[in-house]
Order: sequence, then structure tokens, then C-alpha cells
Amino acid sequence: MNLGLPDEAQELIRAADRAIAAAGGVELTRAAELDPTVRTAVAAPVVAALGLGDLDVGADPDIAVAGAEVCRVAGSHAFPYPLAAMFAGRHATAGGNLALVGGGRPRVDHGDLGAWSAVDGSGKRYRAVPVDAPLGSKLGPFVVDVALEPQPGRSAAVDVALALDLVSFTVLGYVERARALTVEHVTTRVQFGQTLSRFQSVRFQIADVSVLERGLRELARFTIARVLTVGDREAMADALALRVAALEAATEVFRIAHQLHGAIGFCDEHDLSILSRHVQPLLRLPLALEGTTQLLVDSIALAPFDSLFSAAAGA
Repeated sequence: MNLGLPDEAQELIRAADRAIAAAGGVELTRAAELDPTVRTAVAAPVVAALGLGDLDVGADPDIAVAGAEVCRVAGSHAFPYPLAAMFAGRHATAGGNLALVGGGRPRVDHGDLGAWSAVDGSGKRYRAVPVDAPLGSKLGPFVVDVALEPQPGRSAAVDVALALDLVSFTVLGYVERARALTVEHVTTRVQFGQTLSRFQSVRFQIADVSVLERGLRELARFTIARVLTVGDREAMADALALRVAALEAATEVFRIAHQLHGAIGFCDEHDLSILSRHVQPLLRLPLALEGTTQLLVDSIALAPFDSLFSAAAGA
């Protein structure tokens, strides 16, 4: 399969990267923590100027790839706006944002921005209504408790799979920036008369981070390229497998990044701290690694799924 990006997608990615960086990049997220209205006053106009609200990621595989890559760019800047939810909602509900819910207490990141629909793993649809202001906590500054009002009809599994894929691409963006910051740190930080990157143990850790990032990127592009061309059950299994990989990669990459940065990586003056905190809702909602893995196991029981250890692969 050709995992290259169409020319139109590359141009949109470059435009999104430039626009978000010009709006402040990670600094915009710092400002939004102090004043949440920054999300509507600054971030939302960037989205509008790029025309992202009109992008129907479920209309065509190339458009799906473009939307996913924009989510990746947004993640690399910790962009304080729910782009993945907006894209998923534009396709599944023809408007508004779409949140995935599951488990216990329903919560939605940026749930106070615009109208929200919600869908669970079985396809049941809801209207998500905020019941309070954003939590304002360090690990979920814009997370909002919501009440779920059942709605008629069900969402197709491919809609849920597409939403999962877009979130995984956003996580990939966080992972890419965390790796880049870590490489920059170890190649400039001097200890005992030499840069950290000269130490063999550090080199091994950077190699591990790079492998995790590249592997996640290839899996993400493979998955998004398939989502609209396979059956619902296959799309769901693929999406859950991608999310499991994204959760595992992000957890390990940020662990190593913080270890190599030391105390400075936990200071909010450093971009790593902002990235590490704002990725948490994406990793925990609607389900974290254990819950997602269980859904993957259940999904594989219903759909063909080839892996290194599957019966199909070993045949």
C-alpha cells in the first residue's frame, strides 16, 4: 500500500502548521489555560480561516487522510481546540462535535465548545449536555462533565472507527513533538563535559523513542487509508488496534522524555510539560489502555484481524 500523502493533503498540512504556529503554537495553549475564551477568540478563527469546518473526512479516503494529518499537526502544537471531534461530527452528524463515551462518568474534552453529540462503542447515540464549567485541573484543564440524553438511531461502526483514528492521529502529533523536544534537549544539554547524546544509555533511549514514533506513524497512515474501504467490523478492529498502539507509544515516549529532561520537563515554562498534561484527556477518555484493549479483544472475535501472532498471519 502506498502510504505517501496526496499533494492536496500536504498543502493543507503545511497551511495548518503555519497558521497554528503563527497563532502562538504551544504558547496559545498556555494562554488558554489562563483565559479559556482564547479557544473561541483565537483558536476558532484559525480553524475557520483554514476552512476546516467544511472538511468531510468520511467522504473520500484522501480527505480522511488530510483531516487525520491536520489532527496530527494540531497535536504537535497541543492546539486548544477539538479538531478530531469536529471532523468526526461533521461526517457522522452533519454538524457539531462528536465525542466517544464509555465506561463510567461521561466527560468530554472541550465539552463547553459548541454543540456535542456522543456515541458509545455499540453505536448508541446521545446528545451531550455540559453540566458544569471545565474542570480546570492540571491534567484536564478543558474537560467538562456532561449529561447524556439518548437520541434515536445508531451510528455506523465506521463512524466510531473514524473518530478513534482521528484521536490517534492527534496523539501521534503529541508524540512527535515530545520526541523532537527530547532530541533537542539531549543534543544541547552538557553534563560532565559532553552533551547527553554522547552517553550510550541516552542514545538507546532516543532510539527507542524514534522507533515508537515511526511505528505509530506508519500504523496510523495504514489504518486511516483503510477505514473507508473495509467493512464496519474490520474498521473497528483496526481503529482499536491503532488506539492501543497510540496509548502504549505515548505512555513510553513521554516517560522517556521526562526522564531525560529531568525536573525542567515538569515546569510549565517548558513545552514538554504542556504537551504531557494536555495529552492526558486523549489517553484517558473515553477509556484508557486496559479498557481499550478489552474492546479490541472483543472486536477481534467478531472481525478478521491479521497480526504477527494471528492464525491468518501464521497460515
